[in-house]
Amino acid sequence: MKKLVKSITMLLFLVSFFSFSQNQITILKKELKKEEDSIKLLIKIANHYIEKEKNSDSIFKYSHILKDIAKRESDSLLFGETYRQFAHAHYLSSTYDSVFYFGEKSIKLFKKLEKTDKKANTEILLGNTHRLLFNNKEALRFFKNALPNAKNKDQIAVQIGLATVQIQLNNLEQASFRYNEAFRISKELDNDVFLYNIHNGLATVYLKSGKSNEVLVSLEKALEIAENQENYIGQIKCLHNIGHYYNGVEKYKEAVIVFKKAIILLPKTNSEYAKASVYRLYAESLAALNDVESANFYLDKAEKIYEERLPTRLGQIKLARANLAIHNQNTIKAIALLNEGISISKENKIMGNIEACYRKLFEIQENTGDSKAALEAYKKYKIYGDSVAQRNKTKEIETLKVQFDIAQYEQDILVKDQKLALFDSQKKNSQYRNILLGFVLIGLIFFIYRQRKINSINKTTLIVEKELNSLKQAQILQGKKEITEYAIHINEHNKLLDNLLTQIKSVKRKAIESAVKSGLTNLQIYIKDNMDINKEKIALDTKVGTEQQDFIFKLKQKFPNLSQKEIQVATYLVLNLTSKQVANQMQIKEQSIYNYRLSLRKKMGIDKKDNLNESLRSLN
Repeated sequence: MKKLVKSITMLLFLVSFFSFSQNQITILKKELKKEEDSIKLLIKIANHYIEKEKNSDSIFKYSHILKDIAKRESDSLLFGETYRQFAHAHYLSSTYDSVFYFGEKSIKLFKKLEKTDKKANTEILLGNTHRLLFNNKEALRFFKNALPNAKNKDQIAVQIGLATVQIQLNNLEQASFRYNEAFRISKELDNDVFLYNIHNGLATVYLKSGKSNEVLVSLEKALEIAENQENYIGQIKCLHNIGHYYNGVEKYKEAVIVFKKAIILLPKTNSEYAKASVYRLYAESLAALNDVESANFYLDKAEKIYEERLPTRLGQIKLARANLAIHNQNTIKAIALLNEGISISKENKIMGNIEACYRKLFEIQENTGDSKAALEAYKKYKIYGDSVAQRNKTKEIETLKVQFDIAQYEQDILVKDQKLALFDSQKKNSQYRNILLGFVLIGLIFFIYRQRKINSINKTTLIVEKELNSLKQAQILQGKKEITEYAIHINEHNKLLDNLLTQIKSVKRKAIESAVKSGLTNLQIYIKDNMDINKEKIALDTKVGTEQQDFIFKLKQKFPNLSQKEIQVATYLVLNLTSKQVANQMQIKEQSIYNYRLSLRKKMGIDKKDNLNESLRSLN
């Protein structure tokens, strides 16, 4: 308990340290009076730094307090939450190996405890991490695992994650669909947290689709949303993409202005990946404006981060340095850097960077007059992508035609392309046939399985119905037997009463006093009433036995916890008898019938507002 008090005291200090208002501190103190409240509050504060301020240092501090409590209480769920928070903190710090380590531990615990929404949240995080590392297959796997169980804002996040992977796979139609789904869910949930991500992502779709007029509009909309939300990491991402767009259309002065704004915001986040990417693109803008010294300075900063945190992206640094070497007219160094960039990118399967490096190699070789090397570079560039604009591609091919007698080469290429097209066509037709055959086979197997299943179900149903009918008949026979015995008993009783009436009449004739005669008359009336009631009982029980056996059977099946008396009362109520009439039939007090009615309502779950008789008849 003392350790808990120390933890809570430390928490209050940290809360004060991170500039919570005085009112918030007062609320926190009240909430921290109970241990379970303090745990919820710790999780809430850590999530605030995960979702809003994106501050890994603060996440680590609160998560370590949570970890101490989890150890002390041996709380598996709390351990899972702690590992999830550690994974988020490492994600913001760009230490991706640790993201996978803590994320997998968290998922394992949440799966065991059947906390599917928390498991989905962690899967989204791992999906985003794989996406950053261009492991698209793994990213898709985690996102698709998270999709069915994602709750609240995670429903939006998983759609955005899937859309981003589809962009990397150049499946723009599917990416656009996912972003629109994310937008729809945001509106349904009235949650605008991810709106900047949606507009930011749609800008990339527009760019790759050739809708250049819509790119900047979408990016500026995303930036406006991020600014309104005071989302610094969101603002940095948007400014990064706007600057990247300006670089692409060779508006380098505008790009520099945008990147400067992003660099001002960088101290407000500890996302190393964001810093490195902004520095690298800013360096490219500076190099294009002949500020080589500043460009080298920012490239050094970016390279240092990549070496420590993201070595798979070093190929992009090599490409940027090659551009600087070209600017300094050092083609030998540029070619060496480009080859390094190609080697690193091939190793890490960064296809876009390989394509860009080969394109730059082609330009260098062409400008130096090494036509053979230029052709070789161009051929490899073409293998890795078709991102060169059509007008530039035509111009480059025509230049190569002038320098080389490649008519035969082109013819060979054409023949090979035709053969390849024919082979692809045949392969597709074969695949279609195989797929169709597969569907037919699956359909046949499913039909056979379904028929067997239906036959089995029908057989089981018939057996069950037969058993139920046998049981029902047995109950009816038993009921009839009981009614017959009861009727015989009542008839014997009535005979006795009839003899008694005869005796009373004889005594009454001999009686002299009027008071005695009056008493005997009342006794005669009472006996006759009893005989009439007995006859009514026999008639009613016969009706119950013949007409209400189905109802009694259904009642026992659906509510096996009902007593015999409660079933008897329910049966009479179905026949529209009043509580008084039921009491007469059962020879008990009317108040007891009211008690049985209350008991029936409670056991059958019938609301006080509903009519008990109608509810019982609905079962029949």
